[in-house]
Amino acid sequence: MDLTLGIALVICGGALEGLFSLPVTRTPKWQWENVWGLGSLIALVLVPWPVALLTVPNLAGVYAAVDPRVLVLALLFGVGWGLGGIFWGKGIAALGVALGVSLLMGLINIFGSPVLLAFTEGPGKLLEPGGLTLLTAVAVMIAGVVICSIAGAIKSRELAAPADASSSNGNDIRTPFLVGLGFCVVSGLLSALVNFGFVYGEPIKQQALELGAPDAAAPNAIWALVFTGNYLVNAGYAFILMVRNKTLGRLVNTGGWSYWAWAEWHLIGASSFLVGT
Repeated sequence: MDLTLGIALVICGGALEGLFSLPVTRTPKWQWENVWGLGSLIALVLVPWPVALLTVPNLAGVYAAVDPRVLVLALLFGVGWGLGGIFWGKGIAALGVALGVSLLMGLINIFGSPVLLAFTEGPGKLLEPGGLTLLTAVAVMIAGVVICSIAGAIKSRELAAPADASSSNGNDIRTPFLVGLGFCVVSGLLSALVNFGFVYGEPIKQQALELGAPDAAAPNAIWALVFTGNYLVNAGYAFILMVRNKTLGRLVNTGGWSYWAWAEWHLIGASSFLVGT
C-alpha cells in the first residue's frame, strides 16, 4: 500500500513538475520573482510544517533528542538544494524549457543516485546486482543528456547564425549555450543535495519512529527542515529581486487570489514528488 501511494505521488509530482512553467503564463501581471517567492512560502513552509506537526507526534521532542549537528546538516543540505533551484531557473532561461528540463532532470538523477550510493554505502555497492542495475539506468540517462546537449548546441548555432552572419568570429555563437549548460551542471550538483539531506537526516526519522510516528509519516520531520533551508535561499533571492525591480507591491495590489493559487503550482509539485520518494 505504501509503495502504491508512493508511486502515485511520484507520478502526480512529475506531472506537476512538467507543467511548472504554466503559472508564469497565467500570471502576466507578476514577474518571475513574485511567483517564485510566494510559491516558496506556500510550498516550503506553509505546507511542510503543518503536515509534520499533524503527522509526527511530539515533533519538538524529536528535534530535542537528536544531535544538533544532524539538524544543522539537514538545513544546510536544504540550503544547497535551494541554491540549485536558483541555477535551475537560470539554466531554463538560457536553454529553454524543453532542453533545460531534460538536462536538469538527467543531471539530478546522475548526481543524486550513484554518487550518493557510493558516498554512503561505499563504491563496492555499485558492483552488486542492484548497483549495476542503477548504473545501467544512469548510463541511459547520460546518453540522453549527451544527445540533448548536442541538439541544444546545434539549435543554439542555428538561432545565433542570422544575428552573427556579418561577424567574422563564430566562436561567440556557442557562448550562451555553454553558459546555460554550466548553469544546468551546477544546478544538478546542488539539487542532488536534497537526497543527502534525507540520508544524513535518518536519525531524525528514527527518533520520530521511537516517539510513535507512523512509518510513512516519520520522514516528514526531515522534510520540514530540508524544505526550510531551501525556502531561506529562494525567498531571500526572490525578495532581493522584488526590491531591486520594485515589484514587491504586486503581491497585494495585482492579480488577486487566483495569482496566489497559481504561484504554488510548481513547488507543490516538487513537494509531492519528494514525499512520494
